[in-house]
Amino acid sequence: MKKHSTIEQIEKALQLAYEADIYMCGNFIFGDRGETPETAQETIDWWLRHLHYGIHLSRIIPYPGSALWKYGIESGIITDKIKWIENQCAKLSNINLMQMTGQEQENLYRQIDYLEFMTRIPARVLRCKQLRVDWRKGPIYEMMIECPHCHATVLYKNLHTRFDHPLGAMILGCRVCQQRCWVLPFRLEVFLSIIVNDRKRRRVAILSANERSVCLLKFSTALREKACCVIDDLAHQGLEELEGIKVVPLSNNVDRIAEIADAIVVISDQDLKEKREYLVALKRRGVFIYPIAERLESAPEMTDPSKMSAFINEACERANKALSSGDLDSVYSTQLSLVGKYPTFIDTHSMLANIAMAKGDYETALDAVYTVNTLRPDDPAILHQMAILYCGKQKFQKGKEIWERALQLDPAHREAFTALTMLNINMGQFHEAQKSIMTYTSLNADASDLQGACEFLLRGIDSGMKAGTLVDNDKNTLSAIRGRLLPHAPHAAISHREGA
Repeated sequence: MKKHSTIEQIEKALQLAYEADIYMCGNFIFGDRGETPETAQETIDWWLRHLHYGIHLSRIIPYPGSALWKYGIESGIITDKIKWIENQCAKLSNINLMQMTGQEQENLYRQIDYLEFMTRIPARVLRCKQLRVDWRKGPIYEMMIECPHCHATVLYKNLHTRFDHPLGAMILGCRVCQQRCWVLPFRLEVFLSIIVNDRKRRRVAILSANERSVCLLKFSTALREKACCVIDDLAHQGLEELEGIKVVPLSNNVDRIAEIADAIVVISDQDLKEKREYLVALKRRGVFIYPIAERLESAPEMTDPSKMSAFINEACERANKALSSGDLDSVYSTQLSLVGKYPTFIDTHSMLANIAMAKGDYETALDAVYTVNTLRPDDPAILHQMAILYCGKQKFQKGKEIWERALQLDPAHREAFTALTMLNINMGQFHEAQKSIMTYTSLNADASDLQGACEFLLRGIDSGMKAGTLVDNDKNTLSAIRGRLLPHAPHAAISHREGA
Protein backbone atom coordinates (compact mmCIF):
# COMPACT_ATOMS: atom_id res chain seq x y z
CA MET A 1 0.00 0.00 0.00
CA LYS A 2 3.07 2.22 -0.42
CA LYS A 3 3.36 3.14 3.29
CA HIS A 4 7.19 3.26 3.16
CA SER A 5 7.43 2.20 6.83
CA THR A 6 8.37 -1.08 8.46
CA ILE A 7 6.41 -3.18 10.94
CA GLU A 8 9.08 -2.52 13.56
CA GLN A 9 8.75 1.25 13.13
CA ILE A 10 4.97 1.09 13.43
CA GLU A 11 5.13 -1.13 16.53
CA LYS A 12 7.63 1.25 18.19
CA ALA A 13 5.48 4.31 17.42
CA LEU A 14 2.35 2.64 18.81
CA GLN A 15 4.15 1.59 22.01
CA LEU A 16 5.59 5.07 22.64
CA ALA A 17 2.26 6.79 22.02
CA TYR A 18 0.39 4.35 24.28
CA GLU A 19 2.89 4.71 27.13
CA ALA A 20 2.71 8.51 26.86
CA ASP A 21 -1.14 8.46 27.00
CA ILE A 22 -1.37 9.95 23.52
CA TYR A 23 -4.67 9.34 21.78
CA MET A 24 -4.34 7.04 18.75
CA CYS A 25 -6.71 6.17 15.96
CA GLY A 26 -5.95 3.63 13.25
CA ASN A 27 -7.33 0.89 11.02
CA PHE A 28 -6.17 -2.39 9.64
CA ILE A 29 -7.61 -2.41 6.14
CA PHE A 30 -8.19 -5.80 4.52
CA GLY A 31 -8.68 -6.39 0.82
CA ASP A 32 -5.69 -4.90 -1.05
CA ARG A 33 -4.45 -6.50 -4.28
CA GLY A 34 -1.77 -8.54 -2.53
CA GLU A 35 -4.01 -9.83 0.27
CA THR A 36 -4.03 -13.61 0.76
CA PRO A 37 -5.58 -15.81 3.46
CA GLU A 38 -2.13 -16.05 5.07
CA THR A 39 -1.44 -12.29 5.19
CA ALA A 40 -4.95 -11.61 6.51
CA GLN A 41 -4.52 -14.16 9.32
CA GLU A 42 -1.10 -12.72 10.19
CA THR A 43 -2.67 -9.27 10.61
CA ILE A 44 -5.52 -10.65 12.72
CA ASP A 45 -3.11 -12.55 14.99
CA TRP A 46 -1.03 -9.39 15.62
CA TRP A 47 -4.18 -7.36 16.24
CA LEU A 48 -5.47 -9.86 18.82
CA ARG A 49 -2.17 -9.56 20.72
CA HIS A 50 -2.44 -5.75 20.80
CA LEU A 51 -6.11 -5.02 21.51
CA HIS A 52 -5.12 -2.31 24.00
CA TYR A 53 -4.14 -0.02 21.11
CA GLY A 54 -7.78 0.20 20.03
CA ILE A 55 -7.09 -0.29 16.33
CA HIS A 56 -10.11 -0.96 14.12
CA LEU A 57 -10.59 -3.63 11.46
CA SER A 58 -12.14 -2.52 8.18
CA ARG A 59 -12.45 -3.30 4.49
CA ILE A 60 -10.69 -1.50 1.70
CA ILE A 61 -12.84 0.64 -0.60
CA PRO A 62 -11.60 1.35 -4.15
CA TYR A 63 -12.97 4.90 -4.44
CA PRO A 64 -13.36 6.36 -7.96
CA GLY A 65 -10.08 7.82 -9.17
CA SER A 66 -7.88 5.75 -6.85
CA ALA A 67 -5.23 3.28 -8.05
CA LEU A 68 -7.39 0.37 -6.89
CA TRP A 69 -10.36 1.75 -8.82
CA LYS A 70 -8.30 1.87 -11.98
CA TYR A 71 -7.02 -1.65 -11.31
CA GLY A 72 -10.60 -2.89 -10.86
CA ILE A 73 -11.64 -1.39 -14.21
CA GLU A 74 -8.55 -2.65 -16.08
CA SER A 75 -8.94 -6.17 -14.67
CA GLY A 76 -12.66 -6.27 -15.51
CA ILE A 77 -13.78 -6.57 -11.87
CA ILE A 78 -15.61 -3.23 -12.06
CA THR A 79 -17.70 -3.53 -15.20
CA ASP A 80 -19.98 -0.50 -15.00
CA LYS A 81 -18.28 2.43 -13.28
CA ILE A 82 -21.22 4.81 -13.92
CA LYS A 83 -23.55 2.41 -12.11
CA TRP A 84 -21.21 2.21 -9.10
CA ILE A 85 -20.95 5.99 -8.86
CA GLU A 86 -24.73 6.46 -9.23
CA ASN A 87 -25.21 4.02 -6.33
CA GLN A 88 -22.84 6.19 -4.24
CA CYS A 89 -20.29 3.37 -4.23
CA ALA A 90 -22.40 1.64 -1.58
CA LYS A 91 -21.08 -1.85 -2.33
CA LEU A 92 -17.50 -1.07 -3.27
CA SER A 93 -16.22 -2.53 0.01
CA ASN A 94 -17.47 -5.96 -1.14
CA ILE A 95 -15.53 -6.00 -4.42
CA ASN A 96 -12.95 -8.81 -4.38
CA LEU A 97 -9.58 -7.43 -5.51
CA MET A 98 -7.61 -9.92 -3.40
CA GLN A 99 -5.88 -13.18 -4.23
CA MET A 100 -8.77 -15.09 -2.68
CA THR A 101 -11.84 -16.96 -3.82
CA GLY A 102 -15.25 -15.45 -3.25
CA GLN A 103 -15.89 -17.86 -0.36
CA GLU A 104 -12.56 -17.01 1.27
CA GLN A 105 -13.38 -13.30 1.01
CA GLU A 106 -16.82 -13.84 2.56
CA ASN A 107 -15.32 -15.84 5.45
CA LEU A 108 -12.65 -13.20 6.06
CA TYR A 109 -15.10 -10.28 6.13
CA ARG A 110 -17.48 -12.19 8.41
CA GLN A 111 -14.56 -12.90 10.75
CA ILE A 112 -13.29 -9.31 10.95
CA ASP A 113 -16.82 -7.92 11.43
CA TYR A 114 -17.38 -10.30 14.34
CA LEU A 115 -13.96 -9.65 15.92
CA GLU A 116 -14.36 -5.88 15.56
CA PHE A 117 -17.66 -6.05 17.40
CA MET A 118 -16.77 -8.50 20.16
CA THR A 119 -13.41 -6.97 21.11
CA ARG A 120 -14.66 -3.42 21.64
CA ILE A 121 -14.00 -2.42 25.24
CA PRO A 122 -17.13 -0.99 26.89
CA ALA A 123 -17.16 1.70 29.56
CA ARG A 124 -19.13 1.23 32.74
CA VAL A 125 -21.96 3.78 32.58
CA LEU A 126 -22.60 5.09 36.08
CA ARG A 127 -25.31 7.56 35.13
CA CYS A 128 -27.01 8.78 31.98
CA LYS A 129 -29.89 11.22 31.71
CA GLN A 130 -31.49 13.42 29.10
CA LEU A 131 -31.08 17.08 30.02
CA ARG A 132 -33.23 18.77 27.42
CA VAL A 133 -34.13 18.71 23.73
CA ASP A 134 -32.67 21.19 21.29
CA TRP A 135 -34.87 21.50 18.23
CA ARG A 136 -31.79 21.74 16.00
CA LYS A 137 -29.46 19.20 17.65
CA GLY A 138 -32.07 16.88 19.14
CA PRO A 139 -31.81 15.42 22.68
CA ILE A 140 -28.97 16.68 24.90
CA TYR A 141 -27.56 14.19 27.40
CA GLU A 142 -25.30 14.00 30.43
CA MET A 143 -23.30 10.80 31.07
CA MET A 144 -20.90 9.67 33.76
CA ILE A 145 -18.68 6.65 33.07
CA GLU A 146 -15.86 4.66 34.61
CA CYS A 147 -13.02 4.29 32.08
CA PRO A 148 -12.21 0.60 31.47
CA HIS A 149 -8.51 1.46 30.96
CA CYS A 150 -7.52 3.77 33.83
CA HIS A 151 -10.73 3.36 35.95
CA ALA A 152 -11.13 7.14 36.25
CA THR A 153 -14.63 8.57 36.67
CA VAL A 154 -15.40 10.93 33.78
CA LEU A 155 -18.44 13.22 33.40
CA TYR A 156 -19.59 14.30 29.93
CA LYS A 157 -22.09 17.12 29.56
CA ASN A 158 -24.09 18.38 26.59
CA LEU A 159 -23.68 15.19 24.55
CA HIS A 160 -25.74 14.96 21.39
CA THR A 161 -25.68 12.90 18.24
CA ARG A 162 -27.74 12.07 15.18
CA PHE A 163 -26.49 8.47 15.39
CA ASP A 164 -29.61 6.35 15.80
CA HIS A 165 -28.60 2.78 14.98
CA PRO A 166 -30.40 0.51 17.47
CA LEU A 167 -27.58 -2.04 17.81
CA GLY A 168 -24.58 0.21 17.30
CA ALA A 169 -22.05 1.30 19.88
CA MET A 170 -20.57 4.76 20.19
CA ILE A 171 -17.02 5.85 21.02
CA LEU A 172 -16.08 8.07 23.95
CA GLY A 173 -12.56 9.25 24.71
CA CYS A 174 -11.35 9.17 28.32
CA ARG A 175 -10.26 12.64 29.42
CA VAL A 176 -7.66 11.18 31.77
CA CYS A 177 -5.83 8.45 29.82
CA GLN A 178 -7.03 9.50 26.33
CA GLN A 179 -8.01 5.93 25.44
CA ARG A 180 -11.25 5.05 23.72
CA CYS A 181 -14.17 3.10 25.14
CA TRP A 182 -17.63 2.22 23.93
CA VAL A 183 -21.18 2.91 25.07
CA LEU A 184 -24.62 2.19 23.65
CA PRO A 185 -26.69 4.96 22.00
CA PHE A 186 -27.51 7.62 24.59
CA ARG A 187 -31.29 7.23 24.49
CA LEU A 188 -30.88 3.51 25.26
CA GLU A 189 -28.36 4.18 28.04
CA VAL A 190 -30.90 6.48 29.73
CA PHE A 191 -33.35 3.63 30.12
CA LEU A 192 -30.68 1.09 31.05
CA SER A 193 -29.56 3.43 33.84
CA ILE A 194 -33.05 3.17 35.32
CA ILE A 195 -32.86 -0.64 35.21
CA VAL A 196 -29.38 -1.05 36.68
CA ASN A 197 -29.98 1.55 39.42
CA ASP A 198 -33.25 -0.02 40.54
CA ARG A 199 -32.27 -1.45 43.92
CA LYS A 200 -35.54 -3.34 44.33
CA ARG A 201 -34.69 -5.68 41.45
CA ARG A 202 -31.27 -7.30 41.64
CA ARG A 203 -31.67 -10.32 39.31
CA VAL A 204 -32.52 -9.29 35.75
CA ALA A 205 -33.21 -11.72 32.91
CA ILE A 206 -33.17 -10.90 29.18
CA LEU A 207 -35.95 -12.39 27.06
CA SER A 208 -34.66 -14.04 23.84
CA ALA A 209 -31.10 -14.88 22.73
CA ASN A 210 -30.33 -12.83 19.63
CA GLU A 211 -28.13 -10.02 18.33
CA ARG A 212 -29.93 -7.47 20.49
CA SER A 213 -29.39 -9.33 23.74
CA VAL A 214 -25.72 -9.91 22.86
CA CYS A 215 -25.28 -6.20 22.13
CA LEU A 216 -26.94 -5.13 25.39
CA LEU A 217 -24.90 -7.51 27.52
CA LYS A 218 -21.68 -6.79 25.66
CA PHE A 219 -21.76 -2.99 25.93
CA SER A 220 -23.69 -2.42 29.16
CA THR A 221 -21.27 -3.56 31.85
CA ALA A 222 -23.68 -2.66 34.65
CA LEU A 223 -26.55 -4.62 33.08
CA ARG A 224 -24.29 -7.59 32.51
CA GLU A 225 -23.33 -7.64 36.20
CA LYS A 226 -27.01 -7.59 37.15
CA ALA A 227 -28.13 -10.11 34.52
CA CYS A 228 -28.76 -13.61 35.86
CA CYS A 229 -29.65 -15.27 32.55
CA VAL A 230 -31.08 -15.06 29.03
CA ILE A 231 -34.42 -16.81 28.54
CA ASP A 232 -34.66 -18.75 25.29
CA ASP A 233 -34.83 -22.33 24.01
CA LEU A 234 -31.95 -21.63 21.62
CA ALA A 235 -28.46 -20.26 22.31
CA HIS A 236 -26.63 -17.60 20.30
CA GLN A 237 -22.98 -17.57 19.24
CA GLY A 238 -22.28 -14.20 20.82
CA LEU A 239 -23.55 -15.28 24.24
CA GLU A 240 -20.89 -17.97 24.39
CA GLU A 241 -18.26 -15.22 24.42
CA LEU A 242 -19.84 -13.50 27.44
CA GLU A 243 -18.54 -15.17 30.57
CA GLY A 244 -21.07 -15.96 33.26
CA ILE A 245 -24.21 -15.53 31.10
CA LYS A 246 -26.30 -18.70 31.00
CA VAL A 247 -29.29 -19.49 28.78
CA VAL A 248 -32.41 -20.74 30.57
CA PRO A 249 -34.98 -22.61 28.46
CA LEU A 250 -38.18 -20.72 27.74
CA SER A 251 -40.06 -23.98 28.23
CA ASN A 252 -39.39 -23.79 31.99
CA ASN A 253 -42.55 -23.10 33.95
CA VAL A 254 -43.16 -19.56 35.13
CA ASP A 255 -42.66 -20.49 38.79
CA ARG A 256 -39.10 -21.58 38.04
CA ILE A 257 -38.37 -18.37 36.09
CA ALA A 258 -39.85 -16.29 38.93
CA GLU A 259 -37.38 -17.97 41.32
CA ILE A 260 -34.43 -17.09 39.08
CA ALA A 261 -35.28 -13.46 38.19
CA ASP A 262 -37.20 -10.61 39.77
CA ALA A 263 -37.23 -8.53 36.54
CA ILE A 264 -37.25 -9.28 32.82
CA VAL A 265 -36.05 -7.03 30.01
CA VAL A 266 -38.11 -7.54 26.84
CA ILE A 267 -36.20 -6.38 23.77
CA SER A 268 -38.63 -6.95 20.90
CA ASP A 269 -42.24 -6.11 20.12
CA GLN A 270 -42.62 -9.60 18.70
CA ASP A 271 -41.85 -11.11 22.10
CA LEU A 272 -44.31 -8.72 23.74
CA LYS A 273 -47.07 -9.96 21.44
CA GLU A 274 -46.25 -13.66 21.10
CA LYS A 275 -45.33 -14.22 24.77
CA ARG A 276 -47.95 -11.95 26.28
CA GLU A 277 -49.60 -14.67 28.39
CA TYR A 278 -46.20 -15.86 29.58
CA LEU A 279 -45.22 -12.33 30.66
CA VAL A 280 -48.59 -11.69 32.33
CA ALA A 281 -48.15 -14.89 34.35
CA LEU A 282 -44.69 -13.77 35.45
CA LYS A 283 -45.99 -10.33 36.37
CA ARG A 284 -48.63 -11.93 38.61
CA ARG A 285 -45.81 -13.68 40.44
CA GLY A 286 -44.11 -10.37 41.19
CA VAL A 287 -41.64 -10.27 38.29
CA PHE A 288 -41.26 -6.74 36.94
CA ILE A 289 -41.31 -6.30 33.14
CA TYR A 290 -39.06 -3.74 31.41
CA PRO A 291 -40.22 -3.33 27.76
CA ILE A 292 -37.37 -1.57 25.92
CA ALA A 293 -38.20 -2.60 22.34
CA GLU A 294 -39.03 0.98 21.38
CA ARG A 295 -35.61 2.18 22.54
CA LEU A 296 -34.00 -0.29 20.17
CA GLU A 297 -35.91 0.88 17.10
CA SER A 298 -34.45 3.36 14.66
CA ALA A 299 -36.55 6.33 13.68
CA PRO A 300 -38.35 5.63 10.40
CA GLU A 301 -37.09 7.77 7.57
CA MET A 302 -39.92 10.08 6.57
CA THR A 303 -39.74 12.86 4.02
CA ASP A 304 -43.46 13.12 3.25
CA PRO A 305 -44.93 15.69 5.71
CA SER A 306 -48.37 14.06 5.57
CA LYS A 307 -46.95 10.64 6.50
CA MET A 308 -44.91 12.12 9.31
CA SER A 309 -47.94 14.02 10.61
CA ALA A 310 -50.04 10.85 10.55
CA PHE A 311 -47.31 8.92 12.39
CA ILE A 312 -46.93 11.58 15.11
CA ASN A 313 -50.70 11.97 15.51
CA GLU A 314 -51.07 8.21 15.97
CA ALA A 315 -48.27 8.17 18.55
CA CYS A 316 -49.78 11.14 20.42
CA GLU A 317 -53.18 9.43 20.39
CA ARG A 318 -51.64 6.36 22.04
CA ALA A 319 -49.95 8.64 24.56
CA ASN A 320 -53.29 10.33 25.36
CA LYS A 321 -54.94 6.96 26.00
CA ALA A 322 -52.13 5.89 28.33
CA LEU A 323 -52.27 9.28 30.05
CA SER A 324 -56.02 8.98 30.66
CA SER A 325 -55.54 5.50 32.12
CA GLY A 326 -52.90 6.78 34.55
CA ASP A 327 -50.00 4.86 33.00
CA LEU A 328 -47.68 7.87 33.24
CA ASP A 329 -44.34 6.04 33.38
CA SER A 330 -44.77 4.11 30.15
CA VAL A 331 -46.21 7.05 28.21
CA TYR A 332 -43.45 9.32 29.55
CA SER A 333 -40.76 7.00 28.20
CA THR A 334 -42.56 6.74 24.86
CA GLN A 335 -42.86 10.49 24.49
CA LEU A 336 -39.21 11.12 25.39
CA SER A 337 -38.29 8.67 22.65
CA LEU A 338 -40.54 10.45 20.13
CA VAL A 339 -39.05 13.83 21.01
CA GLY A 340 -35.59 12.38 20.46
CA LYS A 341 -36.54 11.02 17.06
CA TYR A 342 -38.45 14.07 15.81
CA PRO A 343 -37.09 17.15 17.61
CA THR A 344 -38.49 19.61 15.02
CA PHE A 345 -42.10 18.38 15.31
CA ILE A 346 -44.03 20.70 17.66
CA ASP A 347 -46.73 18.21 18.70
CA THR A 348 -44.19 15.83 20.25
CA HIS A 349 -42.91 18.58 22.57
CA SER A 350 -46.43 19.73 23.43
CA MET A 351 -47.46 16.22 24.41
CA LEU A 352 -44.27 15.76 26.45
CA ALA A 353 -45.06 18.99 28.32
CA ASN A 354 -48.57 17.74 29.19
CA ILE A 355 -47.26 14.37 30.41
CA ALA A 356 -44.42 15.92 32.41
CA MET A 357 -46.89 18.33 34.06
CA ALA A 358 -49.11 15.39 35.02
CA LYS A 359 -46.07 13.72 36.61
CA GLY A 360 -45.11 16.92 38.44
CA ASP A 361 -41.85 17.13 36.48
CA TYR A 362 -41.96 20.88 35.90
CA GLU A 363 -38.33 21.05 34.75
CA THR A 364 -38.88 18.73 31.76
CA ALA A 365 -42.28 20.29 31.02
CA LEU A 366 -40.80 23.79 31.05
CA ASP A 367 -37.98 22.71 28.73
CA ALA A 368 -40.52 21.20 26.31
CA VAL A 369 -42.66 24.36 26.36
CA TYR A 370 -39.60 26.54 25.75
CA THR A 371 -38.80 24.39 22.71
CA VAL A 372 -42.36 24.83 21.41
CA ASN A 373 -42.04 28.58 21.99
CA THR A 374 -38.82 28.57 19.95
CA LEU A 375 -40.55 26.79 17.07
CA ARG A 376 -43.73 28.86 17.39
CA PRO A 377 -42.80 32.22 18.95
CA ASP A 378 -45.30 34.74 20.34
CA ASP A 379 -48.13 32.25 20.78
CA PRO A 380 -50.24 33.38 23.80
CA ALA A 381 -51.44 29.84 24.53
CA ILE A 382 -47.86 28.58 24.80
CA LEU A 383 -46.86 31.55 26.96
CA HIS A 384 -49.85 30.83 29.19
CA GLN A 385 -48.66 27.24 29.68
CA MET A 386 -45.12 28.46 30.36
CA ALA A 387 -46.37 30.85 33.06
CA ILE A 388 -48.30 28.04 34.76
CA LEU A 389 -45.10 25.99 34.93
CA TYR A 390 -43.11 28.84 36.44
CA CYS A 391 -45.78 29.22 39.12
CA GLY A 392 -45.59 25.47 39.70
CA LYS A 393 -41.89 25.99 40.43
CA GLN A 394 -42.77 28.82 42.87
CA LYS A 395 -41.36 31.48 40.51
CA PHE A 396 -44.46 33.66 40.64
CA GLN A 397 -42.89 36.91 39.45
CA LYS A 398 -41.58 35.22 36.32
CA GLY A 399 -45.00 33.69 35.70
CA LYS A 400 -46.61 37.09 36.13
CA GLU A 401 -44.28 38.68 33.55
CA ILE A 402 -45.05 35.95 31.00
CA TRP A 403 -48.83 36.30 31.50
CA GLU A 404 -48.49 40.04 30.96
CA ARG A 405 -46.62 39.31 27.72
CA ALA A 406 -49.36 36.90 26.61
CA LEU A 407 -52.02 39.58 27.22
CA GLN A 408 -50.02 42.11 25.20
CA LEU A 409 -50.16 39.70 22.27
CA ASP A 410 -53.81 38.76 22.83
CA PRO A 411 -55.78 41.10 25.15
CA ALA A 412 -58.82 38.78 24.86
CA HIS A 413 -57.00 35.70 26.21
CA ARG A 414 -59.38 34.90 29.08
CA GLU A 415 -57.26 32.12 30.65
CA ALA A 416 -54.13 34.29 30.84
CA PHE A 417 -56.12 37.23 32.24
CA THR A 418 -57.86 35.07 34.82
CA ALA A 419 -54.64 33.44 35.98
CA LEU A 420 -52.83 36.79 36.21
CA THR A 421 -55.68 38.34 38.21
CA MET A 422 -55.88 35.42 40.60
CA LEU A 423 -52.12 35.49 41.09
CA ASN A 424 -52.21 39.20 41.92
CA ILE A 425 -55.08 38.66 44.40
CA ASN A 426 -53.33 35.74 46.10
CA MET A 427 -50.13 37.77 46.36
CA GLY A 428 -52.07 40.70 47.90
CA GLN A 429 -51.27 42.95 44.91
CA PHE A 430 -54.76 44.49 44.66
CA HIS A 431 -53.65 47.53 42.65
CA GLU A 432 -52.28 45.18 39.97
CA ALA A 433 -55.42 43.03 40.06
CA GLN A 434 -57.64 46.11 39.70
CA LYS A 435 -55.54 47.36 36.78
CA SER A 436 -55.73 44.05 34.91
CA ILE A 437 -59.52 43.77 35.45
CA MET A 438 -60.14 47.32 34.24
CA THR A 439 -57.94 46.80 31.17
CA TYR A 440 -59.60 43.52 30.32
CA THR A 441 -63.17 44.80 30.77
CA SER A 442 -62.44 47.90 28.64
CA LEU A 443 -61.19 45.73 25.76
CA ASN A 444 -63.75 42.95 25.98
CA ALA A 445 -67.46 43.69 25.83
CA ASP A 446 -68.38 40.23 27.15
CA ALA A 447 -66.50 40.80 30.42
CA SER A 448 -69.17 42.90 32.15
CA ASP A 449 -69.54 40.19 34.82
CA LEU A 450 -66.17 41.23 36.18
CA GLN A 451 -67.29 44.81 36.90
CA GLY A 452 -68.22 43.89 40.48
CA ALA A 453 -64.75 42.52 41.08
CA CYS A 454 -63.22 45.78 39.94
CA GLU A 455 -65.51 47.84 42.19
CA PHE A 456 -64.68 45.69 45.22
CA LEU A 457 -60.95 45.99 44.66
CA LEU A 458 -61.23 49.75 44.21
CA ARG A 459 -63.19 50.04 47.50
CA GLY A 460 -60.64 47.86 49.30
CA ILE A 461 -57.70 49.87 48.02
CA ASP A 462 -59.31 53.21 48.92
CA SER A 463 -59.85 52.04 52.50
CA GLY A 464 -56.19 51.06 52.83
CA MET A 465 -57.03 47.36 52.98
CA LYS A 466 -54.04 45.04 53.01
CA ALA A 467 -53.78 41.27 52.66
CA GLY A 468 -54.58 39.51 55.92
CA THR A 469 -56.65 42.41 57.36
CA LEU A 470 -59.94 41.79 55.57
CA VAL A 471 -63.16 42.00 57.59
CA ASP A 472 -65.51 39.02 57.35
CA ASN A 473 -67.80 40.72 54.82
CA ASP A 474 -64.86 41.58 52.56
CA LYS A 475 -63.50 38.04 52.87
CA ASN A 476 -66.82 36.69 51.67
CA THR A 477 -66.83 39.12 48.76
CA LEU A 478 -63.25 38.13 47.83
CA SER A 479 -64.24 34.46 47.95
CA ALA A 480 -67.10 35.22 45.57
CA ILE A 481 -64.68 36.89 43.14
CA ARG A 482 -62.38 33.90 43.30
CA GLY A 483 -65.36 31.63 42.65
CA ARG A 484 -66.19 33.68 39.56
CA LEU A 485 -62.62 33.54 38.25
CA LEU A 486 -61.71 30.03 39.33
CA PRO A 487 -63.33 28.08 36.44
CA HIS A 488 -60.95 29.88 34.09
CA ALA A 489 -57.88 29.70 36.33
CA PRO A 490 -55.22 26.98 36.03
CA HIS A 491 -54.84 24.89 39.18
CA ALA A 492 -51.02 25.10 39.17
CA ALA A 493 -51.11 28.90 39.30
CA ILE A 494 -53.20 28.94 42.50
CA SER A 495 -52.72 25.83 44.58
CA HIS A 496 -48.95 26.14 44.96
CA ARG A 497 -49.26 29.71 46.18
CA GLU A 498 -51.94 28.89 48.71
CA GLY A 499 -49.90 26.00 50.03
CA ALA A 500 -46.75 28.05 50.33
